[in-house]
Amino acid sequence: MKELFSLQLIKNDFISLDMKGLIAILLIIIFAASLIYLVKRIKKQVDIKSPKWQSLTKNVSNIALFLIIISTIVGIFELMGISLANYMGAPLYKTEKILITPSRILFITILILIVWALNLSLKSIFTNYIQSSESQNFASMNIFKLVKYIVWMIAIGIAMQSIGLNLTFVLAGSAALLVGVGIGMQKIFNDMISGFFLLFEHNLKINDVVEVDGVVGRVIDIGIRTSRILTRDNIEMIVPNSKFINDSVINWSYNDVKTRFFIKIGVAYGSDVEMVKVILSNIAADHQMILKDPKPLVFFRDFGDSSLNFELAFWTAHSLENEIIKSDLRFELNRRLKENNIQIPFPQRDLHIIGKKEDVKNILY
Repeated sequence: MKELFSLQLIKNDFISLDMKGLIAILLIIIFAASLIYLVKRIKKQVDIKSPKWQSLTKNVSNIALFLIIISTIVGIFELMGISLANYMGAPLYKTEKILITPSRILFITILILIVWALNLSLKSIFTNYIQSSESQNFASMNIFKLVKYIVWMIAIGIAMQSIGLNLTFVLAGSAALLVGVGIGMQKIFNDMISGFFLLFEHNLKINDVVEVDGVVGRVIDIGIRTSRILTRDNIEMIVPNSKFINDSVINWSYNDVKTRFFIKIGVAYGSDVEMVKVILSNIAADHQMILKDPKPLVFFRDFGDSSLNFELAFWTAHSLENEIIKSDLRFELNRRLKENNIQIPFPQRDLHIIGKKEDVKNILY
């Protein structure tokens, strides 16, 4: 039996494998397969019990599977007499300051994968927290975005240091270049600083209805440099964040999701004003997208040149659809005014001619 275990299967300048090593490799593969099965089993059970954490468990399980596979490969190579340390430490590129080896490339690759999976996991955590929160407070998502950028900056710094790039030396050596680039990128830096102000001041939140340069839309994303707005025409508008800080922007949802809108109507002199008030109140009460509290109000605004001017004020939580609501109200208002023989006048002028009767007859005939 001892001779069987010591039986040499492969032996050359690169690989040395005996029966004992082969058995050890098989045991490592079985152990790794068992761990992979266990990780997948745990992930499946967690997904069934807590479906909202599927993205988080997926990222964690992927990292675990990746580490198991890498460890298994390293163990198999070592048992076959292939010392990865000798190959991984071989320089691929070397200068006085920089040293790139396979091991450092592998380290950077693993670092990027871990940071990427970590950011996805953090996003899942923050998203689930927001969805479970009763209040529509998007400060948590803003914090996540800030944490995400900080984590990536730290990871990039570690990666550069791992290959010998001293950040202080790099920044000092490229100071003149950075000055020139900074002058040319003032607008970009301005947008990025504005993005940080938006993240912390909460003047703008996701799902807010805003008006920018006369265009009304709903905020669907707030980034560090730009934000995206979905207009009524289902067009995504990309807006630099500096515009929300430096320009006048109307946020219809800043204090509350309820917004008040108005429609105006003029009726002919001699019309039953009480009937007009009833019609306006009824069409507002019958519309499904108009709130009952606060209740709609009808104002008798003025005695116009050709009409009696009324205004209907109503509240709605569907700010983005306010033009549709106004159109519905006007259609219904026009129908009910016709039913009640109430006329909508057009501008009229009375002409008074001063002169002799003979001159007037000559003008007319």
